[in-house]
Amino acid sequence: RSARADYIILCEGYMDVIAMHQAGFNMACASLGTAFTSGQATLVRRFAKKVLLAYDSDTAGTNAALKAIGILKDMNMGCRIINMEPYKDPDEFIGNLGRDEFQKRIDDAMDSFFFELKIEERQYDQKDPDQRTRFLHRVAEKLCEFEDEIRRENYLVAAADKYMVQTEQLKRLVIQKATAGAGRERDHVPQISATVKKATTEELILKKQRNLDLY
Repeated sequence: RSARADYIILCEGYMDVIAMHQAGFNMACASLGTAFTSGQATLVRRFAKKVLLAYDSDTAGTNAALKAIGILKDMNMGCRIINMEPYKDPDEFIGNLGRDEFQKRIDDAMDSFFFELKIEERQYDQKDPDQRTRFLHRVAEKLCEFEDEIRRENYLVAAADKYMVQTEQLKRLVIQKATAGAGRERDHVPQISATVKKATTEELILKKQRNLDLY
């Protein structure tokens, strides 16, 4: 409540919160572990519209950050990720590099969309043409998740620049993925068979006849 910032720094444990408050970052709070929930997100949204994640830089922390990103997206909250490397958490980082360096990491916090792609990118060898192609297909699929057309366009341009692909090529791939997705949704719409339609029609006729007999 007392922090004069338009964002909240979310970390894992109380030692991280203490270290950040001692360094002057009084907008820091903790989910206590990696179990960030939609209920906590609702509470956070009362005080800020944007969250900076400062989870541990290990595998567990990364997985927790990815989960938190999804929850915050559902809440329509902005989310960026603070890079803790080469240290594990804010407590270690501030203890070794100090307040000013941590502030720089806040200023350079990564957009959640590109953080997700950064984690995805680790699974692909960018020097291998086939794997790079598969990764770009994943980029296109992630872009399809944006419902707002303007945001999708802006992220598309930024992604094309970051991953060194022509904007028009990436746009065509996004359209292809979106069209394929829409086709799959249509394929899953249950179809009423002719037999069921006939039975339903006969049932309605009998029902009307029974209603007429009452008069």
